[in-house]
Amino acid sequence: NCFIVDALSPEIEESSVKPLLHELLEVFDQKAPEKEIQKKLALTVSRYARSQKKGWTLLEVKHVVKQLLKSDSPYLCPQGKPTFVHLSYGSITQLFQKAR
Repeated sequence: NCFIVDALSPEIEESSVKPLLHELLEVFDQKAPEKEIQKKLALTVSRYARSQKKGWTLLEVKHVVKQLLKSDSPYLCPQGKPTFVHLSYGSITQLFQKAR
């Protein structure tokens, strides 16, 4: 198997590139159905993104939301957690009143 890394985000620290690539290679090296490999890749990348703990620019947020809406399951992350929540006006008001 072979793959090419076309680009990396400038925010990725050089020291974390090698471990991330090794983790991705382990996923690709498995003898599993394509759907399972895609899910494992999504979990790996999701875990990595959470570990970076940086804020997102508005442009990044828009791009991620567009990609999310194109996915097979836009309402759940790879771990099965909801990606969208509905907050009524009343619940938002209660949240801000508790902060006082």
